[in-house]
Amino acid sequence: RFVNEPTTSFCVDLPPNFNSENTVAYIVFKNNRSVAALEIDLADQKFCYDNAPVGFQVRLVTVSKTADGQYWLGNQETEIGTNATVTMAPQQVGEQQMLDFLKSL
Repeated sequence: RFVNEPTTSFCVDLPPNFNSENTVAYIVFKNNRSVAALEIDLADQKFCYDNAPVGFQVRLVTVSKTADGQYWLGNQETEIGTNATVTMAPQQVGEQQMLDFLKSL
C-alpha cells in the first residue's frame, strides 16, 4: 500500500564478503505487517530501498549462505532517517537457528 509520508533512500552496508551472490536483505516494517526486499546498489555494494517512508520503525534482516555452507544472519531494529545507511555485521548461525528466526517474523 502507498504511504503519504516523505520517502528517502535507506541502505544496509555489509562487510565485503556479503554480496548479491550469497545474501538477501529485507526491511520489515514494524506494526505494519509489510516486508520489502532491498536491492543491491552495484556502485556502492550496499543493499538499498529507494522509497523508504521517513520516521517508520523497522527491522533490517539479512540472510546469507557463504560458499563454505555457513549461514549468517543480520538482524537490527532502527528508524528510517533521511538518506541513511546502516552498517550491519551478520552473525554466524546454524541452519535450524536461521529457520526458527525466519518463522518468528
